[in-house]
Amino acid sequence: MRSRGHWWVLAIAITVSGRADTPPGRYIVDSAAGTVVDTKTTLTWQQKSPTSGGTAGKNYLAGEAMDLCRGIDTGWRLPTIKELMTIADFKKATAPAIDTTVFLGEPADAFWSITRAPDVQGEGTLWLLDFSSGTMGAIAMQSFARVRCVK
Repeated sequence: MRSRGHWWVLAIAITVSGRADTPPGRYIVDSAAGTVVDTKTTLTWQQKSPTSGGTAGKNYLAGEAMDLCRGIDTGWRLPTIKELMTIADFKKATAPAIDTTVFLGEPADAFWSITRAPDVQGEGTLWLLDFSSGTMGAIAMQSFARVRCVK
């Protein structure tokens, strides 16, 4: 069994009051391509987390996550932590903290970013966003988290 490793949560307070709705026209979904265009940021996201062996979503090491995104097609990559935070729905009353009518089958779990975090253990760390709580944390690159690619 693989360990998820340790990660440190930043103190980001989020007040939850009811279910938020994505503003009309914020996302353009192309179900055939499996992509979502965010009209506010102009980023194109995967509509679903990558699958493995037919199971929705899989945890990857940081290097595997980077390779997975690069291997999709030209221009795909891991998002920065700021980019990842643009699709988080911090007003949602229940997990996951994302619009599940747009991002289908979203697990309430932690997702990699490409943004380096303070390296407190000397292993190399990256920021991640945990969609179960809407919090940001740092995790060792030898740990496991989920992936959503962007271009």
